[in-house]
Amino acid sequence: MTSHRLRPVLSRSTTSFSRVRTGLGLVASLLLLTGCQHRSATDTTADWVHGIEGGEIYRLRPPTPGFDQPFPHVGRTPTTTPEFPTPEARADLTRQLEAERNYAQRASAANGPLLKTKAFAPPPPPGNGNSTTLISQSGGHGRPAPSLTTPNNAAPSNSSPQQGKTSSLTYQPISHALPNSSTLPSVSAQPPTPIAFPGFAVPATTTAATPNFDISNPGGTLIRFLPETDQISENQDNRLQSLADNRHNNIVIIRGFGTALSASAGLTPDDQRNEITLGLLRARAVANNLIKRGVPAEVIQLRGDAIGDGVRVVYRIP
Repeated sequence: MTSHRLRPVLSRSTTSFSRVRTGLGLVASLLLLTGCQHRSATDTTADWVHGIEGGEIYRLRPPTPGFDQPFPHVGRTPTTTPEFPTPEARADLTRQLEAERNYAQRASAANGPLLKTKAFAPPPPPGNGNSTTLISQSGGHGRPAPSLTTPNNAAPSNSSPQQGKTSSLTYQPISHALPNSSTLPSVSAQPPTPIAFPGFAVPATTTAATPNFDISNPGGTLIRFLPETDQISENQDNRLQSLADNRHNNIVIIRGFGTALSASAGLTPDDQRNEITLGLLRARAVANNLIKRGVPAEVIQLRGDAIGDGVRVVYRIP
């Protein structure tokens, strides 16, 4: 009788244990699958909320642009060739740098070597008791050590500064009174007469000589360039395209300038030759750009100037 009663109890316990084990296996499988999809608990919760809301927010988002393309090779970027000055401009710049280097070397040699001066002697040691004792022991001649005893007539004073002698310094207010006009030097209305030299005729009035420079702003459309190169600056395509579209069978005169008024500008023949060379290279760069945009080469005229800014393009009626 006892054995018949225990059989149902054992079967029920075995069934409940198998159910618990199955549930734990399902939970572990869900956890493993959650880790495989590489999404955190926050993203999973957000997906559940969006799924409950439904509608447009639950739709799949479009893929990232370029997801189906292969990854670029880092060693092969950039894929486009960067813009550089022309070989002629680089050669001209190299020649100028070599000339400046040679000039600096010869100027340094002409100045001679630097003078070698002796280092300053160290300052004498302070006259304290230790230094005086050392000098007297070595040579026997030295400044006597100061007495460490207090003289009789110099009795110590324990009185406060308020009880001592009053200071002789007094406050002097700043005076803002105007100076007397009689003390000012007299200045005549006319300039002083020039100094007369024997044998020379000095004019009564002298005026400074003004250089005959062309300070007027040249006309035409300005095309900007990078400093000291024949490389066109950025954001100049609209101006170049406008020049090509509005030609109307006119002659295109391109006037290139070498350099602006800077430290590299000069008025000597060598400096102006270098600046005119750069101006012609800049004008040629603009001409090549206009030819690519449909302007005939036979209607383009190039000119070079020494000092100026960029390139100026004007039209002339044939």
